[in-house]
Amino acid sequence: MHKPEITDYFYWKCEQAINDHRPVVNVGNQSFEFEQIEKANDLVNINGHKKLLDKVLGNTTDDVRWMAKGTGTGIVTQDDTVIGTEVTPRVDMQAIGFGWVEYGGLMPTLRCAGIWGEATATITVTEAGMFTLSAAGTMINRNMWGQNTVTHTVNKSVLIIGSVIEWLPVGSIN
Repeated sequence: MHKPEITDYFYWKCEQAINDHRPVVNVGNQSFEFEQIEKANDLVNINGHKKLLDKVLGNTTDDVRWMAKGTGTGIVTQDDTVIGTEVTPRVDMQAIGFGWVEYGGLMPTLRCAGIWGEATATITVTEAGMFTLSAAGTMINRNMWGQNTVTHTVNKSVLIIGSVIEWLPVGSIN
């Protein structure tokens, strides 16, 4: 079972890296240093909103489970149903050792990450998306890095792509 404290620790270390620190992630007796970290423009698309709302209401058993990576360019829109140029395979974020999917928090939050191992082919990632199936399926969101790409080198590094979706309450008071 995945522990939320580990996810909190990982995202905290990511924020440190973005803020020009050189954080080291300690796991057991091993230490890992970030080679590169980037923030992306993220958009939950219309179909993603519908799927997540159906999940909250109990109208579907589909899970947000699969992370896809790609090399496409272009503008992210709310009508996107696929990422621009997907490079397979997708990773099962619920499989032990390949990522995590967490729902919860004080505000409704979905935090996910997919992990591709060292043997993954060299790629310069420009985009990513979360899906309900290992092929096709409903795309929940699309991340686009634009000029700030993320490079993975085979047999040198591990590629981790994460996403955080927070729902903010909206209402009016009379």
